[in-house]
Amino acid sequence: MQERLPFCALRPSKGNGGLMSANQPVRLTMVMLLSLSSLLISYGVGEICCSTVPGYNSTDLLSLLDFKRAIISDPRQALSSWHAGIPHCQWEGVTSSLTHPGRVTVLNLGELSLSGPVSPSVGNLTFLKILNLTMNGFNGELPPLDRLHKLQQLLLRDNSFQGTIPDTITNCSYLETIDLSGNFLIG
Repeated sequence: MQERLPFCALRPSKGNGGLMSANQPVRLTMVMLLSLSSLLISYGVGEICCSTVPGYNSTDLLSLLDFKRAIISDPRQALSSWHAGIPHCQWEGVTSSLTHPGRVTVLNLGELSLSGPVSPSVGNLTFLKILNLTMNGFNGELPPLDRLHKLQQLLLRDNSFQGTIPDTITNCSYLETIDLSGNFLIG
């Protein structure tokens, strides 16, 4: 009777001089793929940490931390998860790309009673598609958004932004929705 080994216990077979038969690598590959698929499904593909991905780019992390530093008031503690001990793809209101792990695609911080200026570092979130800061107490001028070429929705309604709407917003060629109402903007 031949001993059966689990797929992870690999050893050469004895009968052919230590070589595997031609169909063993195919079976092994299939078993490994099925096991990996099951593992990803059971843990959720979204559980892959953005900071542990090879070739990880920290630009978005640093930009988000700059954004948080500019916040003067966070009475609901909405940004309490925003610290180095938690990967930024798991922070409140932050969604990262599945195809470019660690790159922020959505910053959804609407209706959280946040106040303060918006850091110009938000302009470094070059994969950003949705920026939602509606119904907060953000103030000051709009930060430069000209590098946000993928931006589709700019939702800044009901804050206290002032000054001129920057002409450079035209660089955001994918913009479908802009809501700047309820601010003190001109232009």
